[in-house]
Amino acid sequence: ERLTHALDEKETLLKEVYHRVKNNLQVVQSLLALQRRSVPEGPARAALDDSVQRVRAIALVHEKLYQSGSLASVSLPEYTRDLLFQIGEVAGQRHIAVRADIEIAHAGLDGAIPLGLLVAELVANAYKHGFRGRSEGEIHVVLRPAPDGAALSVSDDGVGLPEGFSLQGASGTMGLQLAASLARQLGGELQVHSGQGTCFSAILTRL
Repeated sequence: ERLTHALDEKETLLKEVYHRVKNNLQVVQSLLALQRRSVPEGPARAALDDSVQRVRAIALVHEKLYQSGSLASVSLPEYTRDLLFQIGEVAGQRHIAVRADIEIAHAGLDGAIPLGLLVAELVANAYKHGFRGRSEGEIHVVLRPAPDGAALSVSDDGVGLPEGFSLQGASGTMGLQLAASLARQLGGELQVHSGQGTCFSAILTRL
C-alpha cells in the first residue's frame, strides 16, 4: 500500500511538473509574441516568428506528456498531427495540404522534443520556400521503422531547390542548419534531394 501510494504521489508530481513547464513555455511564447509586435517587417521579425514556433513545439510535448496515461512517452501520431496543425495556422497557407504517415507509436521526452523541432523546421521551410509562384501543393511527413532506427522524410511537390544549394554551405538557412543539428542529435545525418519538389530525409538511430 505504501508503494502504491508513493507511485501515485510520483505520478501526480510528474503531471504537475509537465503542466508547469508547459505553462512557463507559454509565458515565454507570449513574451516573444509581444516583442514581435514592436519589430518592423524584416529579418528580426522573421527570427522572432521562428522562435515562437520552436517554443510552441516544445510546449506541445509537455502538454502531451501531461495528458498521457504513462507520463513516460508521447504518442507520436497525435503529437505530429497537432504540431502540423499549429505550423499550418501560423503559415496561413490554406492551399497547401499536409499529410502525415507516422508509423512509430511512441517516443520519450528526449526523443520527442528534438524530433518535433526537426519536423517543425522542415515543414516551416517547405511552407516558406517550397511553393513560390504556386497556387497549391502538398507537404508529406513520413516516420516509419527502419533496420537501424527510424526513417524520417519531409517532402513537398513544390518548386525544388535553387541551383548550387548546399545544406552545409552558405545557402543553407539557419533553420536548415538547426534541422541538421537536430538530426545529428537523434543519431542521423540530414540528406536533401531535389527533383519534382524537395525531400529532406534522415535515419534516426536514437529516437
